[in-house]
Amino acid sequence: MTCVDGSCVLLIDCGENILTKHFNKEINMEQKGIVQTKEALVGLMEISVILAEILKDGAQTSDLITFWQKFQEDVEIKKKLLNAFVDISNVPTEVSDLDVAEVVELVSAMLPYVSKLVLALRKS
Repeated sequence: MTCVDGSCVLLIDCGENILTKHFNKEINMEQKGIVQTKEALVGLMEISVILAEILKDGAQTSDLITFWQKFQEDVEIKKKLLNAFVDISNVPTEVSDLDVAEVVELVSAMLPYVSKLVLALRKS
């Protein structure tokens, strides 16, 4: 018996049988990952923080210009937002394949934004 990434597989040396085929298929199945999903969520949270800062005193026409300026001036935010939309069509496929560890990783990536949002929403 061999264990790979927490999955144990029964390997039989004398030819193929149904169990070997089934377990090898499961091991070789490539997980889709969460790279694009994480980037999309980070981009969404960055937009949320910016909008919370800009709109906390009410919406005005000048807020569009302020948002655009923030996007153009801050290289890190620009990079995060651009990454969020590259291959965004992969997100539904990635989400359909989520496991517990990936959900924990996504939630962990979003936690820093909770305090950013709270600070952005505070009235000065």
